[in-house]
Amino acid sequence: HLYTSTPLPTTMPDYFQISLGATSWRPKTLEDLTHEVNRAFESDVKSDELHVLGSEGDQGREAPVSPTSGSVRLNDEESMLDFCSVSDADISEQDSIASKALVLELPPRVLGELRHPKKVGLLSIGRQVAKYCGEVRGFNVDFALKLFDCGHFHIKETMGGSSAGLRGSIFEGRWQKSGGSGIRLEFLLRYPSQMVRRREASSTYEAVPLESRFAALDTKGEGKEEELEGKLPTCCSEEGTSWVMLRREAELPDRQARSRQIDDDDDDEELKALLRPPVKRAQPKKKSWEEDNDWDSDEPTWPMYLGIFLFIMIFCAFAYLWYEENYSPEVKKDFDEL
Repeated sequence: HLYTSTPLPTTMPDYFQISLGATSWRPKTLEDLTHEVNRAFESDVKSDELHVLGSEGDQGREAPVSPTSGSVRLNDEESMLDFCSVSDADISEQDSIASKALVLELPPRVLGELRHPKKVGLLSIGRQVAKYCGEVRGFNVDFALKLFDCGHFHIKETMGGSSAGLRGSIFEGRWQKSGGSGIRLEFLLRYPSQMVRRREASSTYEAVPLESRFAALDTKGEGKEEELEGKLPTCCSEEGTSWVMLRREAELPDRQARSRQIDDDDDDEELKALLRPPVKRAQPKKKSWEEDNDWDSDEPTWPMYLGIFLFIMIFCAFAYLWYEENYSPEVKKDFDEL
């Protein structure tokens, strides 16, 4: 493993959310919930380590529900099954549970073993072997797909033109080459692209609906895997899935790559700022007295010297005339005759 540093301790619990209105899957036992957690985080959590909450509220695709807002604790299997059932016989099952979610409080060790400040993704432990960028046809949604040699992938989707990716999600899971050409993706979890990953922060991760957990991207062209296309789950459109065309980043023209660049992805900006080395700012140089008094100009200096010369010549002319009027021999002879 490339990341063997001490896990980050957490002071607030993390949560795993299963939105019942987004899938037809229903848990029948607490073991089913434990299986979902272990599948998403590739962990070995036991049923007695999980605390199950039931939450009802407006759950758009943009963000998970708040586990502390309008939630009830489901202490046993019976209360969980009752929460997942239809509460009113006069309305359909889909309408009854559309706003319901099961929220599982995770043991601290689950995320403590996965969180590391310098990791690109949550699950990946290997080196990046490829990166693809593209967009959804007909929507202003950008995708960035990263593949790692450990068998994990990391997908970041953002609304084009949004400030710092404020609207978007990250999907993580496993990938493998398909039998023919292209790759096969298995989605394990998703979370907001601006997830805060500080030690004291609480985070909520979401289960990918059963209906969209698997996807296939086919190679386009001669099978060199420079271009991939296929349907991917998305949180930025109402359909839930979108047709995406991806190209290897190295193949993009420089201007297009810069305009479509998606931030590399340790998404806590505050944490990244702390990891950056301090920048030493150059102090402005103090001018010496000689520099302050050093006259410098682009104008020519000959007019100044010409003016000085003319002033001296005029002074000398006036001095000569004054001397002639007062001390010349002719003036002195005229004075004696008087």
